[in-house]
Amino acid sequence: MENWVERRANEDRLFFTQGPLLWDDLKDALSFSVKEYHKHYVAPGQAEIHIEPCAGGDTNCVRMRRVGPASQVRVLEIRFDIHKLIVAWKDPSGMPVPDKGKELRFGISESGQVRLFNDASPVDVAQASKIILEAFLFPNGRHQPI
Repeated sequence: MENWVERRANEDRLFFTQGPLLWDDLKDALSFSVKEYHKHYVAPGQAEIHIEPCAGGDTNCVRMRRVGPASQVRVLEIRFDIHKLIVAWKDPSGMPVPDKGKELRFGISESGQVRLFNDASPVDVAQASKIILEAFLFPNGRHQPI
């Protein structure tokens, strides 16, 4: 008889040790993507997208704040939930966020590593960054680099 509780405990051990490390890697990838966006699309000396902690200093949440024309502000919060095994994103003001799913799931690959999955497909942190940020950085489609 299979001991499903032991198997789950082994999986949870992996999730709780590797999951936070993967979250840190994803935060780095998100930050890198925003820096690259500024490098290619924002005039030098200006900052269009601000990365900041979410309210309350929650280390499992990152907020992207975009200041646009006429002081329009758009916000995107990206949250890691180890208990639900997801990374989810939303606009906390209730504005619709164009996306490709609004959440990525954590799973264990065949090699025994914790990975992010978009539906059933594994994604690396660079791909996850694109899935999360592309519609936020480019809400109107393509635009001219500087």
